[in-house]
Amino acid sequence: MTSTITTQSGPNPNEAGLLLDLTQGGKNRIALPNGESCVFLDDGDTIVMKTVAVRDGLPTIGFGEVSGRVIANKN
Repeated sequence: MTSTITTQSGPNPNEAGLLLDLTQGGKNRIALPNGESCVFLDDGDTIVMKTVAVRDGLPTIGFGEVSGRVIANKN
């Protein structure tokens, strides 16, 4: 599964910034833009994070992109 989820931490449940918060500690599945759903990350999942900082009157700062893949524990 590869998906992009844009998050913003805020005071409301729909503004959660963590998968753990979005799933309410793994109690609820969340729908992904590609039609799949998840509760936790699974082996083989690819995570892509990218963001920009925007504030009125200041330049926008881009932080680029980083990605990683969840691999199985071999122990």
